[in-house]
Amino acid sequence: RIPLPKKRLQQLGWGIGIGGGAIVGLAGLIYGTYRLAYWRKIYPGVRGATVAVGNRSVEEATTIIEQSMIRQGIPVVELSGNGLKVNLDVSGLGLRYDAMASAQKAWERGRGGGWGENLADQWQAWWKGVSEPLAYHINEEELVGFTATVAAEIDKPAIGPQLTIVKDKEGKRVIEVKPGETGRRLNQGKLLDMIEQQLVWAKFEPVTL
Repeated sequence: RIPLPKKRLQQLGWGIGIGGGAIVGLAGLIYGTYRLAYWRKIYPGVRGATVAVGNRSVEEATTIIEQSMIRQGIPVVELSGNGLKVNLDVSGLGLRYDAMASAQKAWERGRGGGWGENLADQWQAWWKGVSEPLAYHINEEELVGFTATVAAEIDKPAIGPQLTIVKDKEGKRVIEVKPGETGRRLNQGKLLDMIEQQLVWAKFEPVTL
């Protein structure tokens, strides 16, 4: 093998460096153009809960989310289990979705973190899609009161075994064991979490207690 002259090696290194720099520069130009194109718009692939708002301005996304909430109608959460069935009309608890705040959160996806985090969010939104939870307001005290009412209907204290003295057929005194009963208790914190998850994603499904 004949070694390459030192000058030739230098030229080769410069060529590789220039080529690599050109690739990096091109990638940077493409990414910069992408960011500029969506400077005032939500990145493609972003949703407000289940509502597609990508490639829209915050104002446009606000209108889209508002219209989606109107089409959905009055949300009702159906709860059932342990012999109880009740419907929670969350509109009666002062539920109000904040469409503008929800659209703003969608716009911030891919912009609110560091450079690497933003790039990862933009990439995921483009290829897989991402969802941002909706902003909403509700009377928390009334919601907690509702779950407490449901708990009062379901909760049942445990009863331990009981011993009693009775007479058998022959008249002898014997000890009889009466089996206990298993109690039950509703996890109100878990129920609140399930209801709030339905509210934040505007996806209302039956809840098993």
